[in-house]
Amino acid sequence: MPSCRPVLRGCLLAGVVFTVLFHFSSVGVLAQETLGGVRGTVRAQAGHPIPGAEVTAKNLATGTSHKVSSNGKGEFEILRLESGVYAIQVTGPGFRSPAPRQIELGPGHAAVLEFLLEPSLGDTERKTESAGADASGSPSAGMANMIGEDQLAGLPLNGRSYSQLATLQAGVSDSSSASGSRGVGGGGLTVAGGRSTSNSFLLDGTNIMDTNNQVPRSAAGVQLGSDAVFEVQVFAVNYGANYGRGSGGVLNSITHSGTPQWHGSFFEFFRNSKLDARNFFDPGAEPTPFKRNQFGFTLTGPVLKERTFFMASFEGLRDRLTETVIDHFPDELARQGIITDREGKITQTVEVLEDVKPYLALYPLPNAGSLGRGVGENAASQFLPTDENFFTVRVDHKISDRDSFFARYTIDDATSHSSQATFLYKSQSNSRQQYLTLVGTHIFSPALLTSFRFGYTRPVNAEDTLSSIEVSPELFFVPGGPIFGRIDVPGLSDFGPAPTPAANVMNTFQFANDVLVNRGSHSLQLGFNLHRYRWDLFSSSNKGGV
Repeated sequence: MPSCRPVLRGCLLAGVVFTVLFHFSSVGVLAQETLGGVRGTVRAQAGHPIPGAEVTAKNLATGTSHKVSSNGKGEFEILRLESGVYAIQVTGPGFRSPAPRQIELGPGHAAVLEFLLEPSLGDTERKTESAGADASGSPSAGMANMIGEDQLAGLPLNGRSYSQLATLQAGVSDSSSASGSRGVGGGGLTVAGGRSTSNSFLLDGTNIMDTNNQVPRSAAGVQLGSDAVFEVQVFAVNYGANYGRGSGGVLNSITHSGTPQWHGSFFEFFRNSKLDARNFFDPGAEPTPFKRNQFGFTLTGPVLKERTFFMASFEGLRDRLTETVIDHFPDELARQGIITDREGKITQTVEVLEDVKPYLALYPLPNAGSLGRGVGENAASQFLPTDENFFTVRVDHKISDRDSFFARYTIDDATSHSSQATFLYKSQSNSRQQYLTLVGTHIFSPALLTSFRFGYTRPVNAEDTLSSIEVSPELFFVPGGPIFGRIDVPGLSDFGPAPTPAANVMNTFQFANDVLVNRGSHSLQLGFNLHRYRWDLFSSSNKGGV
């Protein structure tokens, strides 16, 4: 398989993005797009700050805790928190500890809280939040567009392709052609009027665009895995430079983490043609057969108590579709050189050359009547099965109070069949998508932290033609050619295989580092992204001739 290589040796189609971000903010900045944080103040009821108060943020799903102490001004900040629901507990020396406050953090959320503590001998407790800030904090630009867990799990999706939910956000549409009744999306998302190839689709911060630089759909035309996703950020415009790479929108999916207790779920969605309407072109009184099963499970649990947790999710798709294909072929009289109108009246006679007769014999005889001018209509059923298996596993590990990491691996295999110009030929598409992400975080101090991310993706797609007839190599247009060519006659269906086989293999290596420094009410964020891309392409477009 040949490789696409640039003229300058050493580049090898490597996309390199080096971004240094200097961002100052009065409310603090979250450097990693998949993480959130909490900041605020601890004060006594009299109004003076409480230094040395211990603030603990406990993830209610995983049981992991992060602790910091308030400074001399009573201020605290806990960054690098995974998305989820947290209980915030404050303990001050000589003061009564209030009940834990529960908040939900999404990617990029900076929750701003204020705690007022009673002396330890007091009988009451009062808690308020700082003016102008709620439990979710001040979202960064683009945070208004969020696909939450309730939408991913609750909204009915025909085909369960969760990228379709992006079209619910303002300024996002899918104008590409696809089979909406079958549940297949076009994948060509247009964000704020931009090109579909200008978008970036991220999974835990790793870019997972397909080989055509579009939404990473499988050969089945869907993007499975909604049960493994916690939420999806949709950035349309005005997002930070740390996303970079494209001028279109950004869709950032965050996967679920593990849990300290064992939890599991199983599902199956079934659909068939019993409730479908008959297609106008179906030959019988009933619609053509169709059946789809989508099933899977999600399992979470501990590996090491209060330190290591895992999440595993599987989803399978079995789709059995039969379609009625309408083709236009030469009728029986036309093969003898006799052209008639719809009423059967002869309008023209021509000589049929001996060299043409073998090619006319390749066309099936029409079975649905004559359209006149030597053209007949043919109706035939075509069986188009689809299979897909999706699996992802994630492991979260807390090394210490300052160090943690997670690793996630995803594999998606799919095979599907689709119609070509006539019912005699159909395309077989195969895809295998693999994504690996490793993220490590180290906290030097509440004012200095860093994270590293390594990502590897390998999307592969291939396409070939399946023929229900055998054409003698003697009829090939190109002597000794690999495939039969295509016959294009105005008024008739194109006859011959599509320009296949073809294959596209892409390997990407992605490395990123972020550093966040806080000084008082200011913060400095800097980092870089390094991406290397390699494509191996194979194509046989029109090798058989037209």
